[in-house]
Amino acid sequence: MWRALFCILGLLSAQDEVVFRANVELIRVDVEVLDGDRSVTGLKREDFIVLDEGTSQPILDFATEDQELDLLLALDISFSMGRMLNTMKAQARDALARLYFRDRVGIVVFDSTPYLVIEPTWDRQAVETALQGIQVSRAGTELNQTVLLAAQYLRLHSRPQTRRGIIVLTDNFGFKALPDSTVRDGLWEADLVLSTVFMSSGFTRMPNYKANLEPFAIATGGDVFRVSDENFDLNESLQRMRKRYSLMYRAPARKPGSVCHIKVQLRNPAHKQFQIRARTGYKAGIPGSEARQKLSLK
Repeated sequence: MWRALFCILGLLSAQDEVVFRANVELIRVDVEVLDGDRSVTGLKREDFIVLDEGTSQPILDFATEDQELDLLLALDISFSMGRMLNTMKAQARDALARLYFRDRVGIVVFDSTPYLVIEPTWDRQAVETALQGIQVSRAGTELNQTVLLAAQYLRLHSRPQTRRGIIVLTDNFGFKALPDSTVRDGLWEADLVLSTVFMSSGFTRMPNYKANLEPFAIATGGDVFRVSDENFDLNESLQRMRKRYSLMYRAPARKPGSVCHIKVQLRNPAHKQFQIRARTGYKAGIPGSEARQKLSLK
């Protein structure tokens, strides 16, 4: 039996009080570097510049692209995605077969409510069995609260030193039960990468479907794929999740609760043609990357 994420995490309210902290924060930034559609590997710490509100920050910790993943696949099973369900299942099976043995993957499905089908696990057969039992719903689609609850769940149930990622397969047609800023801040706090695969369901966007997941993918440094047929490769999204660099720096003192902007650049002018995807900011004083630090900073 699927469990609603509401029940697992407790009912979420946009009016819940946020407690900001004034102590030192460590900010982790997962960075993807692309040359066209190809991931650029082999870069070193000294190749990167991290700007916090325009000021360069020392990179205190650096990890290359070969990191373990804790991943959630979020599948849209609402009525509009009915004809795409078998395609999503087939693509998920193929992608799972290419995961490293150290990676864990779980599955969330959603219509107007998100449900946990299986928690992140190394057991690929259990995930395969869970996929087989997924069926189409006849309900509508909620997107904003869905991705926020999935992010909160992954933050609480991932291993400290893994890369956290969510890949959402949807037609991106849905309503939003929470403001975009609340979702963005929650994704930053969860310290993860959100990527999306927008599929052509054949339906037309309804006037009340105001949600759009693309800005959240951009805010976390994720990828946005748009596919018009069944011949897409989910594995590309998964491998791009893996082929990233992790940088960590100490956040400057900021007013608690203020939105701070991050920009990552490459130092070498010869690399100016490369495209960089990384989280675009964080909210000062909200717990986040410091719980995942590798260094004992004094």
